Amino acid sequence: MFKLLFLGVYHTHFLIFFNQN
Repeated sequence: MFKLLFLGVYHTHFLIFFNQN
């Protein structure tokens, strides 16, 4: 469950980084 949350946060950061470019 914790791994799923970490994966969700990582995916969110990836989307933010991708959108800024």
